[in-house]
Amino acid sequence: MEILKIDKLGKVRESVREGKLREDIARQIESRLPLLEEAISRIEAASKLNYPPYYIMPLLIIVKSEVEYTTGIYYARNVAAVVNGRLNLLIEFTAPLLLYASRETLQAVAAHEFTHYLELIRRFTTALVTSPSPSTIFEATYKDMQEAFPPAKIFGKYRSLVTLIEKKFPSGFVDEPLNKRTIKNWLDMKLPYAVVRPDDNAVSIPVQAIANANLDPVAVEKIKSLGDGLN
Repeated sequence: MEILKIDKLGKVRESVREGKLREDIARQIESRLPLLEEAISRIEAASKLNYPPYYIMPLLIIVKSEVEYTTGIYYARNVAAVVNGRLNLLIEFTAPLLLYASRETLQAVAAHEFTHYLELIRRFTTALVTSPSPSTIFEATYKDMQEAFPPAKIFGKYRSLVTLIEKKFPSGFVDEPLNKRTIKNWLDMKLPYAVVRPDDNAVSIPVQAIANANLDPVAVEKIKSLGDGLN
């Protein structure tokens, strides 16, 4: 496995250089980063696995569904990126999550995204087996709760993490205090935001990139030993 080096705050600094984000906000984001690092260290200790590369996106990501007439917020998400012809799995945390979430919420979101990451590994490692031909384009769509590796299989001995995920994600992410703080301190202050549709999180990845996927072999083997996350 080739370790992909990522500047966690690279996009934040870029946003400041481009005049999209104030320097004082960037400093606040940087000052809160240790809280996320602490949460991730706990996840690594509980799972005995390395957390994937991650970074902070200096945006509020609003998701709108025209069919359901609903509006929500993406605070974090898995990103499948092809780098040098190889599939890489990353996790994107948004600045509003880092700035306005409680320690408990930050921990829950980081753990929840980790279960998505492991489920994506499971799916990508079996993609070539189920693909009808080498020329097939594999469509990776992320449907949140429907595509997560069962937390109890990963954090079994750390029941507190499982309970925390169940508390914060009963049927989707629930944290109204965080939503209110985000709207008041970010959206109403006219800080950077983007509006996306649910299907904007779908990407097409060439089978060759999946075949050469840059995946953590320890995570791959552990997932195999635990059995399928989804049937």
